Amino acid sequence: MHTYHAETVVEQDGRLVLRGVPFPKGERVDVVVMPSREAPDAAEDEAWRRLAIESFFRGDNPNDAAYDTL
Repeated sequence: MHTYHAETVVEQDGRLVLRGVPFPKGERVDVVVMPSREAPDAAEDEAWRRLAIESFFRGDNPNDAAYDTL
């Protein structure tokens, strides 16, 4: 399966427009839409997730086996 990544901006009326996609006219395609990783909120969310994980493991004691198996 070939995939194609593109970024675009949602228009005023909620439409998305993709131009120059590398698929033949009439080909059926699946479309997945998600916020851009470059979006300010996405970057902030990722920073908080990373901080939480790092903080959790920073306090990990090798003698504490509570989280060795989940």
